[in-house]
Amino acid sequence: MKNIEGWTYMLLGALLNGGASILLKYAAMQEVSMLSERNKASIMFLLLAVTCYIGAFGLYYFALKRVEVGVAYLVMTAVAAIVVNMYGHFMFGNVFGFQNWLGAALITLGLILMIQVKPL
Repeated sequence: MKNIEGWTYMLLGALLNGGASILLKYAAMQEVSMLSERNKASIMFLLLAVTCYIGAFGLYYFALKRVEVGVAYLVMTAVAAIVVNMYGHFMFGNVFGFQNWLGAALITLGLILMIQVKPL
């Protein structure tokens, strides 16, 4: 049970981390002028992003209590990279072509191989 909780924390942390990156993108896209509604929106996106990052690192902390650090680091960074690309594709229309899907699949395969290999 302890290991399943660690994996859950890692995946939720990666989702929050990816969400925070997208919120920062939204904040950066706003045209900022003094005390305008867009400026307030940028500040709100920025605060939400910081909150998501804090939440992600809190979840990573709990994951590290339950999963080996080498495994946790690999999973958290790779999953976060894939999640950010997927968010970008669905929310901003970024191109996510065959090479991107292949890269995500290779990262996932690499993670599975790294996790399955036990050190001598």
